[in-house]
Amino acid sequence: MVIKMNDDIAEVKEMISSQYYKECEALISSLMLDHPHSALPHNLMGILLEKQGRHEEAMRHFRAAYALDPQYEPAERNMESFGSFALHDECDYGEGFSISTQQAAVKESR
Repeated sequence: MVIKMNDDIAEVKEMISSQYYKECEALISSLMLDHPHSALPHNLMGILLEKQGRHEEAMRHFRAAYALDPQYEPAERNMESFGSFALHDECDYGEGFSISTQQAAVKESR
């Protein structure tokens, strides 16, 4: 599951950098449907919305990601980074962040 998610992260990053925002939003929405209890799609949606200048909506998704998994560090870092007065251009997509197989099974079974 981690390998597939890293592929999804790479695809989202590429779409955002190429400004394929509609296609990216569709991909992330499908990830939300496929993984409703995962923090990752909400974090990615937050990044997409932040890149589009939709700050308030982005913060909602970062908070949703954090609520789904308070141990998912990328969402926490993005909330801190984009919620501060001094905005940073760095986004934490979550590459390399891995949840244990047991945690993933529990989250997917909810």
